[in-house]
Amino acid sequence: MTLSRFPTSPADIIVADASVLINLNATGHFEAIVRASVCTFQVTQNAFDELKRGSRNGHADASAVEALTQIGLITVVALINTAEPVYRSLIEGPASETLDDGEAATIAQAHAISGVALIDEKKASRLCVGRFPDLTLRSTAELLLDNRISAALGALHADAVLMALTGARMNVHPEHLDAIRRLIGEENASRCRSLPQRQIRPQ
Repeated sequence: MTLSRFPTSPADIIVADASVLINLNATGHFEAIVRASVCTFQVTQNAFDELKRGSRNGHADASAVEALTQIGLITVVALINTAEPVYRSLIEGPASETLDDGEAATIAQAHAISGVALIDEKKASRLCVGRFPDLTLRSTAELLLDNRISAALGALHADAVLMALTGARMNVHPEHLDAIRRLIGEENASRCRSLPQRQIRPQ
């Protein structure tokens, strides 16, 4: 399946949130997916610190990201000065209108560099649409459905997506639900607690 909205150039900078990186690591094909995407991947230090805190509970996501930084596939970046106003606007205020530190930094950095914010949380997406309509937002599911990822993973593609759904409970936006269901099959979809379940009408 080709998703033409997804960036296609090495010049495109994708700023990935911590939850996205957790999802990609859960697929078991983290490196292959990042390579196949061809875009430049960044993660803010704020989001990376969230992953490192998860290491205390036995999660290996920070180590996986670190391994990809060592071979130049992901860069951990400090929040640039011009991103600070947006970052502050997203962490200060009522809970209904603010985000956690990593999400706020991801959005602020992408906004400041005219990059792509790769983020899954519905609240974050809602706030971005309302406050930063010019910011390009994409999700893990959209990346995993891209034809470049499908070609790179081949017969392992569906299993990789299923692992993100079951191992990391990947959030899937409504517009991608049908495509995800077709890819992994209805039987597998019915067992994924991260997916909304279809209502079966009585005969």
